[in-house]
Amino acid sequence: MLEIIKLSSKTDNGFLVVKYSKKAFKSPIFWMIMVYSVFLLRAIHEDDPLEIPYPPAQVNYKTSRKFISSNYAASSRLGNHLFELASVLSIARELQRVPIFFIEDCYHEKMWEDTNALIPGLMNQFLVINGSVPRSIRRTTFHAKCCTFENPSVLENVQDEYLHLKGTHYQSWKYFSQMRNELIGFLKMPTNHFFYLPVSSQSTFVTCVHVRRGDFLRVGFHVADEKFIRSAMNFVARQEGARRKHMTTVYFGDDFQFMDYLRNGTTSSDAYVSQNSPSDDLLYSKSNCDVVFISAAHSTFGWWMGYLSKGNRVYYTDIQYTKDYILETGEFKSDDYYPPHWIPLKYAGSDNLTEWKLLLTILSLFLIFFIILPSLIGSDDRFINWYLSFRHKITVLILGDSASNTDAYIINTYYYPSSKSLGNNAVAMVLLLDRNTMRDITRHQMTLIATNADNQSVAVVPKLVKEQLNEACRFVNIVATTNVLPRMTKLEISDGEHKVEIPFKLPRNTSPSRVIICISPQFIAEQWQLFITHSHVARRFGGHLHIYVTSMLDSFFELVQEYERLGYVTLDFWIRMKFQNGSDTSLEPNSNSELRNQAGAQTDCLLQYKEAAEFITFFDIDDILFPRGYDAYFDEFTALHAQNPGILTFHYSKREMMVYNKADIHDINFLEIFGHTWFVNEEDYGKVMTKPTNINSMWIHESFNFSYKKKFFMDSNYLIHMQKPIDTNGKDTIPYKMSKFEIMPEMQLNSSVLLEIQEEFVSLLNFTNISTIAEKLPKQSYYFPIIYRCYYEKFYKKFQKQCPNGEGCIIPQRSDMNCVHSEVDYKSGPQMTPITYHFHENPRWVKTIGCHA
Repeated sequence: MLEIIKLSSKTDNGFLVVKYSKKAFKSPIFWMIMVYSVFLLRAIHEDDPLEIPYPPAQVNYKTSRKFISSNYAASSRLGNHLFELASVLSIARELQRVPIFFIEDCYHEKMWEDTNALIPGLMNQFLVINGSVPRSIRRTTFHAKCCTFENPSVLENVQDEYLHLKGTHYQSWKYFSQMRNELIGFLKMPTNHFFYLPVSSQSTFVTCVHVRRGDFLRVGFHVADEKFIRSAMNFVARQEGARRKHMTTVYFGDDFQFMDYLRNGTTSSDAYVSQNSPSDDLLYSKSNCDVVFISAAHSTFGWWMGYLSKGNRVYYTDIQYTKDYILETGEFKSDDYYPPHWIPLKYAGSDNLTEWKLLLTILSLFLIFFIILPSLIGSDDRFINWYLSFRHKITVLILGDSASNTDAYIINTYYYPSSKSLGNNAVAMVLLLDRNTMRDITRHQMTLIATNADNQSVAVVPKLVKEQLNEACRFVNIVATTNVLPRMTKLEISDGEHKVEIPFKLPRNTSPSRVIICISPQFIAEQWQLFITHSHVARRFGGHLHIYVTSMLDSFFELVQEYERLGYVTLDFWIRMKFQNGSDTSLEPNSNSELRNQAGAQTDCLLQYKEAAEFITFFDIDDILFPRGYDAYFDEFTALHAQNPGILTFHYSKREMMVYNKADIHDINFLEIFGHTWFVNEEDYGKVMTKPTNINSMWIHESFNFSYKKKFFMDSNYLIHMQKPIDTNGKDTIPYKMSKFEIMPEMQLNSSVLLEIQEEFVSLLNFTNISTIAEKLPKQSYYFPIIYRCYYEKFYKKFQKQCPNGEGCIIPQRSDMNCVHSEVDYKSGPQMTPITYHFHENPRWVKTIGCHA
């Protein structure tokens, strides 16, 4: 029984004293009131005190600049912070606004502190303001879905002085697609030397495995089990095992007991569990993780561990084959979240329904392919080709594919009386086709008519393959190959009503060297120091440079011609394309082709030397290769092919080296240039070496027309990348994109070889006309920083929403700096359906006033 509560007044202090009976504690009503009170108090204090907003910030209006800020998931962790800040910075640059970081509450303050402790260079890009976003700043809807890219161009018409975005998370690599190297450079220098973890080196390969469990188990995000992680690691080991002699594994994550269990069961004797902080884990990955496996499909921290990793080789659990909660929300798009070169691993065991769907799909395809249409399938190749054709026809049947009238530009056409890889009487044509001609441009039925000296003719439809990465470019680099008849004397293209005769030539039947180094087209070229350096290194190791030139300073061109006379290089024409008789709907070809059609030049070089050279490489003028462990390119390349049967292309990644230009050719010293070990400790997208008989087409960095398994990515040697030489006045030519150099003793080159190269160079100066010609060479860089700045502003620093090329760059002219240009006679065929063909004849060198791209 609950007794009456008696209230009495204390005369000494005026407070009421409540006198309870001891029996009250035995009453169920009392305890019901207590429980209710607890829930009431919890409801009252449900708001997180760390989210209490700070007073509104004081900002200035009517300034000369425009600003941008955003909401942030500030209470989240480091991985989310990096996504948000990198994305907002990139968006700010694209919109030419100043990025602001408002410290709105305690969480924002901690977000700033944690991020600044890891990557201070990133936070230094922001204007940091204490206080919450003022109410006077309008909130703009943008990036409503956490993990789906929205093109920032939709914000270009917003004229508000202060633009504040309502989105959060920004989990898409596309927002900062060109910023990887810059973000790595923003990271702090590690103070933790990771003494108990393995160090990646020429002899040690480090596999980093990220495990996220903890909160993911509670909220419904996918967590990989032990069986899948082990299977995935075994797969990665098989893929990467040939790269190093000694394989090691390091586990990172939030469940140490589980990781220790994985470590104890790892077949490699050298397995470790990181005990470092999250920031130190990312710094370790930057310097040591040759390959990363992300086991939790949607772990943002694992994502950044892969993105910032040394090797930039990442495997991840394919989220589409899991029951991850994020898939149910409709906010996640895999292509926007995972970079395209990362490798997904399917988690077949996590979804039996998916397995059944896959099984039914395979069964259906089996019934169609092997029972209904058995007569069409005679071999694996025929099966694959038929399947692709069938898929295309179904697509066209459902969606339609009406052809549009467009233009094409033919670069070069080669006729091979005999070829080891193309067959007898082969034709190979390098050209640009408009992707809007039809749904799949490689299925265009181009009709070639070949005629020989006996007036015999044959009509053929060549196979078309494309080599292009950027889908924003209308003109696609295409290689057309077919076989015709012996002793061809005339080649025409026909649409059934009209014909156009196409000039052709024979490929080279001899090569100046067994190893040809194809150099991408030079335009407004002035970096003569790089040319001299590359020419002499290549000569020492048995290589020969084949250089395409659009335009080059006249004194530099005279120097290159002298080197050509001496047998170091071969000069070739690379022109600005032009339609002699274009229609009203014709596109301007140069502004609609990818990076000045470098892929066309690489392919043209390949086709020229297809039957003459034994090995061929595709480099830039600032990419220089030194063999390691061999005395010549031929020896290293021969060994690589012998050790890796079945591999078609070998990929050398780039390591940027510190280099100083010299104003006087007599001051060039190869021991000084290459004798130090100041490098950027990261690898960049590299270049390719192959046998010319292995492939028939080439893009800028690789070929896309065969299996990834037939590509071998080198880690025993690198290209030395001399991208941004310090100018002759001691100043950086590119001061706004500084590289982070450090001493890397393992990159030391053989000094005796450098001495040999120096002696040969000095001999050349003493006994040729090189010294006399060199007196007219420019002393400082003028055009190089102008072009680099234009490229940087146009597409290096932001997502490529337009076709990347140098068109539109401002090239200020000087009366004392004139160029030699490649010139041709432009030709156009008759208007044809659906494609009108344009080409050129009579290439020649022309000296003009001024320099033009």
